[in-house]
Amino acid sequence: MRATMLPETRRHRVHLTIAALCALLWLVGCTSSTPDDTAPIRVLRVGHADLDAFKKSIEASVRGCQLFKNQQRKQPPAALRLPPDADLLKFVVAEDEELFNGVMWARFHTQRTIAADVKNGCQPAVYIHRDANVERTCDWRLHGSSLQIIDMVGLETLQSVETPPSVYKEKLPQATCKAKPPATLDTTGLPVEDAGAARCIWATAIAARTAQAAASPNAQPTEADAATPDFCFYDKKPYYAYQGTRRELVLKIRGAKKTAGGQPIAELLGEVAAVGQELAAFSDGPALPEAKFTREAMEAFLRQPAKQPLGAGR
Repeated sequence: MRATMLPETRRHRVHLTIAALCALLWLVGCTSSTPDDTAPIRVLRVGHADLDAFKKSIEASVRGCQLFKNQQRKQPPAALRLPPDADLLKFVVAEDEELFNGVMWARFHTQRTIAADVKNGCQPAVYIHRDANVERTCDWRLHGSSLQIIDMVGLETLQSVETPPSVYKEKLPQATCKAKPPATLDTTGLPVEDAGAARCIWATAIAARTAQAAASPNAQPTEADAATPDFCFYDKKPYYAYQGTRRELVLKIRGAKKTAGGQPIAELLGEVAAVGQELAAFSDGPALPEAKFTREAMEAFLRQPAKQPLGAGR
């Protein structure tokens, strides 16, 4: 029995939706080309859970574990003690650090959940998945990943929680680098969002104005619906351009609240509600440590503990 199989599966589908929308925005709202601006940039985003869905997910995991144990030992289930609401509201379930430094780019992603620890009397514990990418543009890419959460919390899993991470390197085609700079997004006159350490512009506002211009000069822009995720691009530079390639500079994510069929996302995702993220830290200009763009840094990140007791950090 795998108590969080549905949340983990649905979460990957939502991430695919995000990737698809970013690809769409690559094609719309483009104007003139812009030269490379390779000043170092660091973006750190964090996401929190929907409280009710999170509590239901933890309870389902613990009760499922207890049922499994009690069937083996024929004992009554122990009392369930959930973490305080205040702690769950502060708990960071998603964390993304992106580093842009000229030819180099890195992304360090952390996913956390709280679920039953089968080896500790079904008491709730924090399970952590990490994956990372380090890339030298148009040259090579390193990718690494630790064990998926679903493979750690399954009651019948044969894998150790501390299974060594996998890391591999691949060669990138140099043809993707071009002499001509890429087109940029026209954000002139669009409303600006205060993200905290910087300001940003929502992608749906860019797409709505583009669609309005293409349809009719008199067409009215439409608001994003509850089934559409949205991304807030750095207002000074929506994309980080280097030798004809570009990467989105996303400071905030507003996740979809419902599926296209109208079902609340929180009910599907359980512990991760709507994959929304807020800006936690930002810098534009200060130098970034070169050591962050190495295989050693990636492996050190991935080798961090995959399971922690409640209260041990975020």
